[in-house]
Amino acid sequence: MINISVVIPYYNESSTIATTLNLIGRQSYKPKEVIFVNSSSTDSSSGIIDLWIESQVENNKVRYLNINSDSATPSYSKNIGIKNSNYEWIAFMDCGLVFSDNWLEELVRQLEKYDFKPNIVSGVCRLHGYTVFDMCAVAHTYGVGTNRVCIPGSIVNRAVFDSTGLFLDLRATYDRAWQKKTRDKNIYRITPDTNNVSYIGINFSESIINLFRKMILYSKPAVKVEKYYTPIFYIFLALLLVSVSISSIFYGYVILLFYFIIRGYFLPLYKSNDKISIMKSMKRIFLLLPFVGMVIDIGRLCGYLLGYMDRLFGNSNN
Repeated sequence: MINISVVIPYYNESSTIATTLNLIGRQSYKPKEVIFVNSSSTDSSSGIIDLWIESQVENNKVRYLNINSDSATPSYSKNIGIKNSNYEWIAFMDCGLVFSDNWLEELVRQLEKYDFKPNIVSGVCRLHGYTVFDMCAVAHTYGVGTNRVCIPGSIVNRAVFDSTGLFLDLRATYDRAWQKKTRDKNIYRITPDTNNVSYIGINFSESIINLFRKMILYSKPAVKVEKYYTPIFYIFLALLLVSVSISSIFYGYVILLFYFIIRGYFLPLYKSNDKISIMKSMKRIFLLLPFVGMVIDIGRLCGYLLGYMDRLFGNSNN
């Protein structure tokens, strides 16, 4: 038996928070404490959580805490939860996700299976797509039917944070930066297939405008991650395309044609484990796939450029 602190950040989750609360309350393995961290919500999420905590007074074996913070990023909210936790093992969950009633029990079972040698049992998020557009966005980013290693669903020995430090205060890519630190320090981590979470509704994006804004928002802080060279790669390819197009319109069109074929169809299929679902939907997404890929790339490029401009002019906003 181990003592677990659960950390759950939230931001304007009034439509999904009830599901999260019900699933946490039904856990077969009871944590010692559950810490909710409000990331500057403007809706009724915090009040819903407060009322739910009041309804749990008979369950005095679990400490529930709802912290209202002015955090602007999910990583900083997680850090607040870590700092306020009291136990050796810290489990993370996000709102808007579905997880099993035996989520914590399965984490403990995995630790027992390996004699408590792993310092991290990673969560895995299965992505598919809620709508046709959402499927296209997922195909271009993580891949349809893929299992993505993620912090939600994970459990971490708090000693790990003494070694790696807390999460970077970034809106995105903080998880990738932290996982790289754990690899660099040879921290023992396991990723069981049984530890799955999935999204309620939209997995990635529901519209072109939302997708474009999201890619800018998520790509902008990536330039702050050490030894992460994707932003430079994107900018180099964009400059190469412009220079080739200026010198030869014909070769510019050839490059664009290859881009639409490879980016629009080959890469989404390559990334996706569930290729059958994509092929079955091909009639509906044939023209949409390359367009979505282009929006993602332009959004990323804009985000990277804005990130470098912020660094150049000393703007620290995420």
